[in-house]
Order: sequence, then structure tokens, then C-alpha cells
Amino acid sequence: MSTTALFFASAFLTVRGHMSMQIPLSRNRDASGNSYAVWQSNEPMIPARPEVCHGLPAESSVRAQNVFAAGSVVSVHISGSASHQGGHCAFWYSADDVTFTKIADVKDCTLSPDSITVQLPTTMPSQCGTRCTFAWTWVPRVSGTCEIYSNCADIRVTGLTGASSTSSVNMDFVDLVARYDQLCQRVDESTHWSSLFMPLILQGTIQTPPSAPSTPTLPTPAPTVGTITQPTPISSSNIRITNQGAGLGPWYYSCYVASANYGLQSVEVLTANGMWFACVESNWGPWTCSMWWELSLPVSVRLTSHSGERIQVDRLITTFADGASFDFGSNFAASAAYEGAEETAHVDTHDDENTNNAWKGWGLQLLSLTLALVAVLSVVCVVRQWRNTETVARKKTQTQMAAVTSSQVGDASDEEDAVEEDVVVEVEAAFARQAGSTETTTLE
Repeated sequence: MSTTALFFASAFLTVRGHMSMQIPLSRNRDASGNSYAVWQSNEPMIPARPEVCHGLPAESSVRAQNVFAAGSVVSVHISGSASHQGGHCAFWYSADDVTFTKIADVKDCTLSPDSITVQLPTTMPSQCGTRCTFAWTWVPRVSGTCEIYSNCADIRVTGLTGASSTSSVNMDFVDLVARYDQLCQRVDESTHWSSLFMPLILQGTIQTPPSAPSTPTLPTPAPTVGTITQPTPISSSNIRITNQGAGLGPWYYSCYVASANYGLQSVEVLTANGMWFACVESNWGPWTCSMWWELSLPVSVRLTSHSGERIQVDRLITTFADGASFDFGSNFAASAAYEGAEETAHVDTHDDENTNNAWKGWGLQLLSLTLALVAVLSVVCVVRQWRNTETVARKKTQTQMAAVTSSQVGDASDEEDAVEEDVVVEVEAAFARQAGSTETTTLE
């Protein structure tokens, strides 16, 4: 378990080693349709991946989350943690992935990667009504060599009138990639701007274009505890959860949570064994869940706001497909004055059941571990008994062989003694005969 955890932690840190734009939803597949991981997008275009948009082709269709109105404000999220102490960021659009027109320059955007806003111009070309490329570039303040980070998203812009601008700032990205060793310019240490992307276009305070008045609808009052003054919600729409990234599945899940009133304190998913698993909020937007226990579709989700209110939807997530979006069907409505002290029954009616499921889950885990341990010990005992039996049999065999060998040696010794006696007798007889012969000769 510890080795697996270290592996995933290492992989997670590697993914976040550099930075890339992930919202608007960026291109994440190569020309062969293979997934292009976040860590690959995080690598610098210059000098590591010298291709416009990392060489990724336009997507077959623009995802619903990447459709914006002309003049609307786009919330941009930059992924990763290596901010390189800020630097010169710029945002662009293009109709052909060659000539890019600057929308705005933002200083030190990597120091606040989840709070960047860019207002789309109303003078974008009519092609953007079908599709165009939204690009991010960044020259970091601190780097080993001169670097330029960049990646792209496919967007569609509605409400364009065909109007054009006569004072646009354009750049040929193909030429930039081809001659980066000559064109790349580090940022000025005092201003944090690079001469590469001059002149600057600073948006200042963004004003959202006025929209046509609509007939107001009265919201349904939320249940309260006692007399509580309800604050003005950030959003009156339902909470939406959107899958983020390729490779989502039973052991890894990542999502964006949008339109949550009062902010999110936690996001939890229910595992297949009935355990609630807390996801981790990254500094670039998504909530990521590197699972200890397996997820099984459909997945239940539980959210807790900073005011302490908790809401839950059972069997909400029905697919792990990237970009799939799910309507939570409700939003946080409790007062921040709660601070979690008095939660009403309507907030989460499943706590007791979930607690029981959690204990059942732990019980099943413990039972499984116990049975596994018993099985291992049984195998160890059988192996030891077999080894003991084999040792006894081997010793018995060795004893018998030693006895046989000793008997054979004894018989051989007896035979040698008998031979020696016969030789002695024959020698004595020979001497006797010789002595008799000598005595006869003397007498004669």
C-alpha cells in the first residue's frame, strides 16, 4: 500500500511540475486520437515542444463548456504549481492556428491561477461563430533558459456582428516556433513584461455588456433554523459537476464544481464498498480524487459549503467521459451564520445510513484482511509440516544407509582377517618343510 501511495504521489507531483491552461477546456488529444495528459500540456512550448498548440489538432466539435457570448467574461484556470514567480501572460484568438490576435496581457497570472478573467472582444471574426482557437502564452519570470509556455482550447462565440478592429496586435505563432531561439525574450525584472509580446493590451476593470431585462422569478425559500438572515447567494442556479481530464475511472476521478453558493469546503464521492472518500482541491480548479477504494458507476456525490451546509445526490455521476456534466438539482441555501453548528434534517437525510455503510465497509475490509491472514498462516503451517516430515524421513534414510555401510565394512574386515590367518599358516608350513629338509641333509 505504501509503495502504491508513493507512486501516485510522485505521479501527481510530476503532473503539476509546470503549468498550462485547462479552462476553457483545452485540447487533450493528438492527431491519432490518443489522450494528451495534463503533464504533457504543462511542458513549455519553447523549447520542449516547439509546435503551435503543442501540435494538437482542433477538436471535432466545440464542447458545450467552451461556448461564450461576444463580449462575455471568460474565467481562465491555469493548472500546475510551478509559478516561476509570475511573468508575462497573454491571451489570444485565431481562426487558422497561424496568425493569433491578442485579447489581453495579464501580469503574473501564474501567481493567481484560478482567479483570471478575460473579456472576449466583440470584434472577433465571423469564423469564431463556428469555431476558433483561444490560446494562452506565458514567459516566466524565472527559468533556466528562455521559455514560452502555451496551449490552446477550441471555443465558439455567439452574437458576433462581423465588426472588426483596426488596432489589433497580431503575431505569427508558426514563425515564433520556427525562430524561437532568436525571438524569445525574458521578462524585465522590474516590470515582469517581455518585449516579445509588446505592445501591451491591458483590460483594466472588466465591464460585462448589459443584457436584455428579464422577468424576475421569486426563489423558493429554503428551510431555516430559528430566525436567520439569508445572505445574497453567489449564484441562483443549480450546482453543476463536470468531469475533467482523460483517463478518469474507478481509481482516479477529477471534476469541476460550478455555481456553488458560499464556496465549497469539501467534495466527497461514495466508493463501491460504501466509504465516503474526500477529494483534494487543487490550486488550479478541479477537485481530484486518487482513490484508495474503487468507484463504481453511478457514483454518489456529497458537497459541504463553507457555511457548513451539506447536500448530497445519490447515483449522480453516470459516466467517466471527459467533459460530461451533471446537474446537482439544487444549491446551498443556508446562512453562513450556521458555521456548521445547526444542520437541519433536510440538508442530508442519509448521514446515519452513510455512517452504517462506512462501518460496514470497514468491517468487510477487516474481515477480508483476517481471512487473508488466516489463509497465509495455514499455508505457512502446511509448508513447515511438510518440511519437518521431509527432514525426519531424510534423517531416517541417512541412519539406515550408515548402518548398511557399517555392516559392509565389518564383513570386509572379517574376510581380510581370515585371509591373513591362511597366509600365516601357509608361511609356517613352508618354514616347517624347509627345516625338515635341512635336518635330513645334515644326517646324511
